[in-house]
Amino acid sequence: MYFWDISALKKDLINNNWSEQADFKYLLALIVSYLLASFPFETSNIYDTYAWLVGLVFTIVGTVVCFKKNEANDGQHFIRRYISISWVMTIKMIVFLMPSMLFLLIFLKAFGINFIEESTIFDVGVVAVISAIFFWRVVIHIENLGAKTA
Repeated sequence: MYFWDISALKKDLINNNWSEQADFKYLLALIVSYLLASFPFETSNIYDTYAWLVGLVFTIVGTVVCFKKNEANDGQHFIRRYISISWVMTIKMIVFLMPSMLFLLIFLKAFGINFIEESTIFDVGVVAVISAIFFWRVVIHIENLGAKTA
């Protein structure tokens, strides 16, 4: 994996001296870099940090599991599959979650329950559940590609 020598990297890419595993390493490094850059430095409480850590762990583990499932199938086109399937699952999660969250907010307001502005252990749990569902579905869809049953 190259960290600085762009000329050597470009030479390997031009000469097709590359593999799906190399693609995966760069994708994972990029994801981890983005996640580390999103660390909540100005956090309101410790639960913000916990939620970030839960998201970090699920993202890394979920991406690794997706890669392993893809390798177990035909081992081809991981990044293409991972990104496109993740995109569609993200849209589906948003479409599902937005009305659910709106309903919850209306329900809480109707019964005079105030929405808590600071993060709590509940928020950490929500991040864990949403992340687990998201990566579970992405893994299933990647597995289905190997079984040729889309």
